[in-house]
Amino acid sequence: MKRSQHNCGFTLIELLVVIAVIALLAALLLPAFSRPKALAKRGYCQNNLRQLGVALNLYADDNGAYPPCSHGIRGRTSSVSLWNAYLLPLVANSRDIFYCPAFPESFRWATNASATGYSYPTNIEGNRPFCYALNTRGVAAADFGVATFNTLLDEVGRKPGEFAAPAEMIAIGDDTDHTTNNPSGGYKTGGWGEFTLTYVHMSGRESVIGTIHNAGGNMVFLDGHLEWSHWWKWIEFSETAARRWNYDNQPHHEFW
Repeated sequence: MKRSQHNCGFTLIELLVVIAVIALLAALLLPAFSRPKALAKRGYCQNNLRQLGVALNLYADDNGAYPPCSHGIRGRTSSVSLWNAYLLPLVANSRDIFYCPAFPESFRWATNASATGYSYPTNIEGNRPFCYALNTRGVAAADFGVATFNTLLDEVGRKPGEFAAPAEMIAIGDDTDHTTNNPSGGYKTGGWGEFTLTYVHMSGRESVIGTIHNAGGNMVFLDGHLEWSHWWKWIEFSETAARRWNYDNQPHHEFW
């Protein structure tokens, strides 16, 4: 009787083996559960960008030009991001459309004024990161080459007739979730609502483009279609990639 009762129990080694098997199965199953969640966030983000692409073109139809990207402050390395504020009424004043759920909560567009007192709470001086960025070398009339903050003063948007190939030009896309308030080569880096990249300063390329969706980002083009790609494909040193950032659909090798 005593021997039979003893044989019904588990030894310590058997319990450890069972725990190890459960842990192994959990490790194998977690990626399977996280992948659908990541895909759902990516799909939500793509829907946001489609709406922003529609709003962008509605603004151009109503005003004869695309919205200005930013307003600089002469003598200071700071600027105010404006394009999102101009598009806000065209998306029923829903700030949620400017938020991708794959980003941290700190990237949400709050309703309070910026820390430096601007009426539009879109100051990109370092206190307000954004999930999405506008292509300043395309939609906005920023100069080619290395832009300085003074060249972005009272920046205006381009007119619809200026674009050589709307279906080939990036309009708005996933910004980087890397944020820093320290200028790098004269540039703010990370999440400030503007793609200010040029092919002449690409040492830290991963810090200027979206990596939030499986090491890649979503981009909506000026004609409204949407694409996803890994971050390095968006800004690789190729004519195809370079053309997509420029309103005239030219690679502009002179700035590589």
